[in-house]
Amino acid sequence: MNKYQYTKQWLKDQAVKIKKIKKEFKEAQRTYTLTWQLYREKNTSKREYRHRHIAYSLFRGRTMEQIEKPSPHNLPNMSHVNELLKELEDARAKEQEHEIEKIVCSCA
Repeated sequence: MNKYQYTKQWLKDQAVKIKKIKKEFKEAQRTYTLTWQLYREKNTSKREYRHRHIAYSLFRGRTMEQIEKPSPHNLPNMSHVNELLKELEDARAKEQEHEIEKIVCSCA
């Protein structure tokens, strides 16, 4: 499985996890058993999902305007997004090099 297929699967799995955490969070609020650990887990999961989703979408050719329109006080951390995007681009370049090597070797 290559890096961008892995990222796509990670996003799907994380979406399910976040949905479960949000349900637990709401239940904990109702029963007054909310813990900081659950609160932190919910927020960090959502934040990481958001940034990976933006990077993956940019990698696939979408523009920021197509991905989301955040309010001025809720902008994404673009340095983190750029790091994730660079990982995806490096993985693509490495895979293309590998494909070229296969073609060259099969022709010889």
